[in-house]
Amino acid sequence: NLVILEVEHLNRPDLFEEGSTAASIEIALHGQGRVILIRNGMAYQGYWRREDDEVGTAIQMIYGDNTPMMMKPGRTWVSIVRGLGNVTIAEQLADMVGTQQAIEASITLTPTAVDPEGDSGVSPQATQELTPVITATPYTVG
Repeated sequence: NLVILEVEHLNRPDLFEEGSTAASIEIALHGQGRVILIRNGMAYQGYWRREDDEVGTAIQMIYGDNTPMMMKPGRTWVSIVRGLGNVTIAEQLADMVGTQQAIEASITLTPTAVDPEGDSGVSPQATQELTPVITATPYTVG
């Protein structure tokens, strides 16, 4: 199962102290929106709804006639997007090896601690380069 939820994203500058340049976004997982459920190689469109954001309140997925959208027992992956217009579902398999190679070629993460004077305080031998690990299984639709 792959569930793609279209959810409103709200800017929340009130979550930080006044004058902060950090941005914060609330993903509003209450109310309702559109959903795509991919199950057994087929894509199904419907709606999701959640009464409120109280702990324990489940998200319901339904078709337009209020029939529940049924998922296959087992693992379910959930993706939250701002708009379904940015979602592409294709029958051809993605080039996952090419995608992984492009990501690995463009990202180098080197953690360092920086103090206000600009001295990292960490010797070059103490820093280690991190290599992102990407695991994905192509999924055929159609």
